[in-house]
Amino acid sequence: MIYSVSPPESESLQYKPDELITFLVNIPDGMKLKKNSIFVSGALNVSKTGGVLVANDKVLYDSNSGIHSFFKNVSTTLINNKIGMESMVENISFYNRFAKMFYEVNRDYQNQVLSNADTMELRCGVDSYTNKILFGSVNAAGNNSGENSFAFSPLICANATSSDVDNQKCTAIKVQMTLESLGVPLFTSDGSAKPAGLSWYLKDLKIHYLVEQSMQPDMGPIQFIKVFPSKRDVISSNTNLNFNPPGLIKSFSASFLDQTTTSTENQLATDTLKDVQRVEFTVNGVDSYIKFPILNETELILNYISSLNPNLKESNSLYNNLTEQGYGIGLNFISPVNMKDSKFSINVQCGGGRVNNYSMFCYFTCIESF
Repeated sequence: MIYSVSPPESESLQYKPDELITFLVNIPDGMKLKKNSIFVSGALNVSKTGGVLVANDKVLYDSNSGIHSFFKNVSTTLINNKIGMESMVENISFYNRFAKMFYEVNRDYQNQVLSNADTMELRCGVDSYTNKILFGSVNAAGNNSGENSFAFSPLICANATSSDVDNQKCTAIKVQMTLESLGVPLFTSDGSAKPAGLSWYLKDLKIHYLVEQSMQPDMGPIQFIKVFPSKRDVISSNTNLNFNPPGLIKSFSASFLDQTTTSTENQLATDTLKDVQRVEFTVNGVDSYIKFPILNETELILNYISSLNPNLKESNSLYNNLTEQGYGIGLNFISPVNMKDSKFSINVQCGGGRVNNYSMFCYFTCIESF
């Protein structure tokens, strides 16, 4: 087995907000990429006018998303130079929100803060803890540096394959990551103004992966799990939404952001949609036709968690009724549904308690073969 490390195609001393970063995962002849082995490492540097952040600045980032907060779009392209093929198979917009939702429903905050695997991704499960993390590690002079190293496994289809990826089928995988805009990942604990000159950048970025010798080339199809995103609005008491998701769908998940949220507040918040009285999913696909109404809030939350965490082992969202965090709607189809040339519809009904409008961020988890 060979451990491989590569810098971005356009290597730089600093990678700044809104910048597009391209990594290439090469699979040499006679080798195969080990499934789920891709991760990205680097360092996050945060500062303000005058230097490093201090406690009174009240600056935080989303503790469930961690370093994922700083990436807004991620795409994956499969390349086979043997036949001159290049195919983009996944393009996740609002990637950081999807990561926030995924970890919020898959991890308990106490376990995150005590787990090296989580803290390497700068995830700790409690937003207030991130204030101290942003001070950075202590430098040689004994002062806070404002810089933290990280390593994270991106939630992309290339990390969710059913088998290793053989060079005979794919000679390289291109992973493109667009950094988030300057003001989005960082917010203040009380919504007050951010400190003057607040800025951030990433450095020392590398992509890491494992390849090993392919004793007998596997020429069967590669099956992977990919994410198909969409953004809609909830602006009435009776909202009807229609989607045309691609192919074989495992689940649907959505979270909400109150449109009154300001630039000093958490842009990745999974806000509670007020006074929901009914959510109905209608699946009209090649395989089946389902009408599935949800009338109970507890059932609503459990279905949302199940859409991203089928085993329900642990979840911050289980505490939603106490914290008003980790809220969303969703549906796990149990058995994948073929929606090719068909549609998926949602009806959301709210009572008079819903006053504000909401942005609704939707994600379909799909199965695709290549």
